[in-house]
This record gives sequence, C-alpha cells and structure tokens, in this order.
Amino acid sequence: GLLGGLLLARDQPLPVPRLVELVWDDRDERTRPSSVHVGITRLRGWLEDAGLPVAVLRDGPGYRLRHGAAVEVDLDRLAAALRAYRGPVLADVTRLDRSDPLLLAADRLVRRRCLELADAAEAAGEPDRAVAALRTCVASDPYDEVAQARLVELLAAADRPAAALRHYESVRRQLHRELGVRPSPRLHRAGTSCRLAAPTMPPVGGRRRARGGAGSLG
Repeated sequence: GLLGGLLLARDQPLPVPRLVELVWDDRDERTRPSSVHVGITRLRGWLEDAGLPVAVLRDGPGYRLRHGAAVEVDLDRLAAALRAYRGPVLADVTRLDRSDPLLLAADRLVRRRCLELADAAEAAGEPDRAVAALRTCVASDPYDEVAQARLVELLAAADRPAAALRHYESVRRQLHRELGVRPSPRLHRAGTSCRLAAPTMPPVGGRRRARGGAGSLG
C-alpha cells in the first residue's frame, strides 16, 4: 500500500497524515505516525533486497519516491505496458480507499492509455493487439460507453463483426436492464455498423418448419 501510494503520487511528496489516510483507510483514526515510519523503513529494506532502482526519500513532513522511469507512447511500449493489466490499479490492496483522488487519477490514466493503444493498434493495422486491454478496461467499468464503443470498433476493424455485434448487444441489454437507457450515439453507430457487416444467419427453426410443412403436404 505504501509503495502503491507513493508511486501514484509520482515525484510529489505525500505527508504522513495523507499516507495514513490513503493506506490505512479502515483504521486511520487508530494509526499513529510511527506506524508510517516503520512501514517506510521496511519498504526501503524490501526495495533494496529486490534490487529495484527506487529510493524512498524523506521530504519535509512526508515521503516521496525517486526513480527514473521514462515511457514513450508508441504501440510496442503501450502494448508491453498494458500486457500485465488485470483491472483497477492496486485492486489487491484491500485497505486503500478506492475513492481517493490518487487512485481515481491512476485509473483514468490507465483508461487513457488503453484508448491510446486502441488508436495506435488500429492505425498500424493490428487492432487485435488492443482488444485484451480494452476488454479488461470495460470489465472494470461496464458503463464507460466510450471505451465500450471503442472495443466494438476494434473488433469490427479486426474482421470480427460477429464478435463485435455480440459485444454490442450485450452492452445494450445491460444498459437497458440496469439503467433503463439506450446506448450513446457513438456506441449505437458502432453497433449499427457491425450489424450491417456481420454475416446474416438464416433462421434454423424456420428451415425446420418449412421441411416439416412440405412433408405434411406430401
């Protein structure tokens, strides 16, 4: 939790009360500053043992991380960075307050990177490379209609119109059932496009009835 909070703050220092509020949300009123200092000491030891090029520095009334991580936004780097994406940031740290601005900002950043990956992959003619990340993104927030529409568009661009239509119909039904609303204009356009592109399947039951009717006439 401490490492995650400091990472989310990037190079900005987090005061000790802020760290208590963020990391010990379920018992912040009973957590003393000394607990934070002990946690920081243990975190420094863990980072050193792991050989990670990250230092935890005391900065005024709090702490911050120092590390050199430069990330360029291109298809290969985005795809590699999002390959390990499994859902909301720090979701396995149960004590963190999910409504905290740091976590909300981190989730918004991941969402933006997923959409950037979708654009880069489609521009490179490799839309399939972004499908998995977009699926995880919409699973975390099924009512994000921009991301949902982008996933439908990606599946269609990957020559998978049937899969695109199935996903669109699933989202449309969920919106109607749980919120009582229709899809947004962009999501509706994406669904309409893939419906036109999807192969039309003949009604199997209709064929059976036709055969049965012919037999009875004979």
